[in-house]
Amino acid sequence: CEYNAWSTWSRCDAQCGGGNKYRTRTLAAGSHDHCIDTLDERPCNLATCQACVLLHDKKSCATDNECVWDGLQCRSTNCALYSTLDQCSADKKCSWTGTACE
Repeated sequence: CEYNAWSTWSRCDAQCGGGNKYRTRTLAAGSHDHCIDTLDERPCNLATCQACVLLHDKKSCATDNECVWDGLQCRSTNCALYSTLDQCSADKKCSWTGTACE
């Protein structure tokens, strides 16, 4: 079996509490239909959900000093404020998605 390159990883399907992220690859021209291994998954965001994730609107998020509204969801201030992989990795409760710290 011959494959094309893997796609980039998808976003994690859970903000916390354990989820998965995925990537795919297609079969190269001339490969047989019986080839497998075109989907890869990896666990992500294994940390226990904190109270911030349970706040679903900007107003309720703003009332909690431990939380910050990122424009889409309420997050723990620690992770949301880190803007680089190094900063994010230093906090064991956070994980780097490739573009943001969660």
